Amino acid sequence: MNTYKVIVFCYNSNGCPDVYPVKVNCEKKDFDDGEHYLLALNEAYDAGFRGYFKRGMVVIDNTDNLFSHFDFENKVNWDLAPTTAV
Repeated sequence: MNTYKVIVFCYNSNGCPDVYPVKVNCEKKDFDDGEHYLLALNEAYDAGFRGYFKRGMVVIDNTDNLFSHFDFENKVNWDLAPTTAV
């Protein structure tokens, strides 16, 4: 099992743009199939976060360039982020 750090761009319960960090434990095959994205989306949705109207939430992981561009590795307290697994 590998742990991937995932960021969900979404809207919080007040309707404000937000980011929701999630750690996802999954096998490489599940990662390659994008299962980690679905798990992170479900985790955010269960926590009360939503997409904007009919548009969905946007998800990136620690292998995406956007993740490093915004320096999410250092700007998020990953010890407090929820963890989900396949």
